[in-house]
Amino acid sequence: MKLRIKKIIIPMALLLFMGLGCTRTDTDIAIDFLTEWAVQEGILNEDGSPTLKTAADATIDSSTGDPQTDAALDAGERVVESIKKADVQLDKANQVLGTDPPNTEKALDHVDQATKIRPNDWYIRNQRATLLAEVGRDAQKDAARADKSCDVYGGHRKVECESRVYEHRAQLLEDSIARQIRSGRKVKCTTYELQAVTYDRLSSVSAGRVKSSADIESYYQAGKRAQAQASQPGVTCAP
Repeated sequence: MKLRIKKIIIPMALLLFMGLGCTRTDTDIAIDFLTEWAVQEGILNEDGSPTLKTAADATIDSSTGDPQTDAALDAGERVVESIKKADVQLDKANQVLGTDPPNTEKALDHVDQATKIRPNDWYIRNQRATLLAEVGRDAQKDAARADKSCDVYGGHRKVECESRVYEHRAQLLEDSIARQIRSGRKVKCTTYELQAVTYDRLSSVSAGRVKSSADIESYYQAGKRAQAQASQPGVTCAP
């Protein structure tokens, strides 16, 4: 059953995201969204198989004649709709971040709305964590929520998921630092603190992916630099 449902979800994810015109074109991310939503909705078990309720409901009122296909298609439709709505808010956030000076608080309002639509979306949680850090607020809870989304996997799938989450957050933090410097502000200590933790975890998970020693060392050194920047509030960073 698990193999069959994956065979349904993978091509469906490709078709859905092509139609959506979304910038998140990574197939694995698409599959993660679909699977995550289906598990949360009680459509699939955590191992990827349909729940008993799903099979029963689909048998009673089926549009395709296959319970697994119906479950996957229904889950996919809801995922796409939620991503569309959330992306409207993310686009608005990016627009106000692109003004001179950037309106970070307004951007955070839009990301908050996106978070309400998709509370378990690590992509959005990473953006919220980054913006919270940029305005000097606690970002660790949202970062931890993003990290936790990978717990549904095991083995190499979990490592790959964690790597995507950390790499995405690391890029967002680099963008945030550049934005703060460009607007003439001293970078917030909370930004450097989150960056230090992110690069530390990225160096660890990269070792699990057997990435090159140069990459791992690069992440490790970046984490150390961020930690040094965060260590002197008022001198190297803004409290």
